[in-house]
Amino acid sequence: MIARRGTPTVLYSDNATNFYGAERELAEAKRTLPDSLKPFLTERAITWKKIPPGNPSAGGAWERLVGSVKTALKVILKERAPHEEVLHTLLLESEHIVNSRPLTPVNPDLDVEALTPAATFSSAACSINEAKKKGEATDVVKPLFNIYGLETEKRLKIAVRGLPARTPLQDFLDAMEKQGHPVEYAKEIPARAGRSGSIYFVQLAGTARDHASVYGVAELLHIRGVKVEA
Repeated sequence: MIARRGTPTVLYSDNATNFYGAERELAEAKRTLPDSLKPFLTERAITWKKIPPGNPSAGGAWERLVGSVKTALKVILKERAPHEEVLHTLLLESEHIVNSRPLTPVNPDLDVEALTPAATFSSAACSINEAKKKGEATDVVKPLFNIYGLETEKRLKIAVRGLPARTPLQDFLDAMEKQGHPVEYAKEIPARAGRSGSIYFVQLAGTARDHASVYGVAELLHIRGVKVEA
């Protein structure tokens, strides 16, 4: 997974005894590592966070996904002891199914597809490349969607409607900054042919508590009628 998706910065788990055992073994291995390896591992450090003890529902998001993968495997896996390549292929197909689920409401009246985890993986690299070509800052288009984190740590994600199509990304970011709502990630979704305007999918630099007033924003870039939706 790390080879395909990159090294995560935060890893969440429950409080199973095997995780505590693994934590002790990793700590022991760290103490016995050669000094030459420590700078390399420090640069790639992963923060390991456990859910609160006695509160298994805090891990409900990923447990639900585990169930979805098991269901997919039960349907498509017909062998008791499949070949390694077969199992690898089926796991990738299950991953695709899980990452294609919608994260936003599916409304047939909307002119855009629902946002999915797969879209955030693939669009982030494209957004960074586009920003570099235009000479825009790339630190605001990083893939920072925190889908499975604890509720108190999740960044607020919103949709901004009512701006003209092809509004410069940096102008939009500056306008949000002036309103007191700095942006960590933004992606423009153009309307279909024959319709005007765009929708911006935005992740703000803070939680819902930090940006309670963002839903009151009704004007950006001197354009009235802007709507901010969850």
